[in-house]
Amino acid sequence: MKIFKDFGESTKETWEIELQAGYNNFNHENVLKMIGAGKNFIITKAKQSKKEYYFTVTEICQNGDFFDFILDSDGVPDSIGRQLFLQVI
Repeated sequence: MKIFKDFGESTKETWEIELQAGYNNFNHENVLKMIGAGKNFIITKAKQSKKEYYFTVTEICQNGDFFDFILDSDGVPDSIGRQLFLQVI
């Protein structure tokens, strides 16, 4: 599960486009399948947040996601970054 806490209107629009792709059964071997998504209030220690949080639920990525890969490798050389970016788009 990924929780989006603070984002503006443009990010919300992007999030909604990604949801639409997930709901339209976008299928690619290198893209995680979306299981669900929504928005709700978070409750911790019997206190409910006053702000709605958006979330997505995807299948598990056994080796971590792309962001984890970049963080764990302390960045990547430009040549590799370009190759990875081209694979993403």
